[in-house]
Amino acid sequence: MVFERKKLLRLSRVTGDYTDIVFVWDPRTRKVAAFDQEHRELTPLASFEDFIARPGRYIDALV
Repeated sequence: MVFERKKLLRLSRVTGDYTDIVFVWDPRTRKVAAFDQEHRELTPLASFEDFIARPGRYIDALV
C-alpha cells in the first residue's frame, strides 16, 4: 500500500472492532506503524523486535 509517496507493507488484515486501523511496516523508518485508513494518519509505534516482544502494549495504546 502507498501513503503520501511512502511504500508500506500491510501486516494485519483487521484489528478487532477497529476495521479502519491496520498495522504496517514502514521500511524508511524501519518501524511498525499503525495506519488509520479513515483519517489517513500514520503513527509510528516501535521496532519490529519490540513490537513482536510485546504486541499488547502497542495495540492497547491505540485504543
